[in-house]
Amino acid sequence: MCNGSSARVSQGGTIAILHPTSTLSSVTGKIVFTHSTSGNTIASFEISDARDITGYSVVIHQTGDTRVPTQHAGLLHNFRLVDHGASCANAVEMTVPEYYDFGAGGDGIIGRRVSVFEDSFDREPVVEGVIGWN
Repeated sequence: MCNGSSARVSQGGTIAILHPTSTLSSVTGKIVFTHSTSGNTIASFEISDARDITGYSVVIHQTGDTRVPTQHAGLLHNFRLVDHGASCANAVEMTVPEYYDFGAGGDGIIGRRVSVFEDSFDREPVVEGVIGWN
């Protein structure tokens, strides 16, 4: 992969594979960001268990360092998962409130930590990961 050859075909956009933040949990997931033809950013979020995830909050942090406590990782973007009819219990696809830059550095989201919270930001996230190219 580092030398420019891979059998995997690029899907476009970005992806973060999400892992549990607690050793007591086995919940995993993924979030994919793409740009629509109209220029909006679309988020597709899935989680491994059958919980209803509408109302969960997604935070893209200023740093990609997962060793830093979430309350010290800074805030670049955040949004609440909302059901717009294209959802099932453990998956949501929606347009996010603002355009996301798919670059690295500056305002880009590549290399940033992403955390998913069940309710408020002052608790531990349910899952988190780091955003990379898809």
